[in-house]
Amino acid sequence: MKTHKVVGIYSGDTYLTGTLDECETYVAYEPANSFHIEPL
Repeated sequence: MKTHKVVGIYSGDTYLTGTLDECETYVAYEPANSFHIEPL
């Protein structure tokens, strides 16, 4: 199970670390294009 992190595009802050599914679910509820997912 690969872990990814959700990163704020403008701030560079890490908001969530988890599985790809968890990260994608989190991003889906946030404003479009305000976060991206990076593999750890």
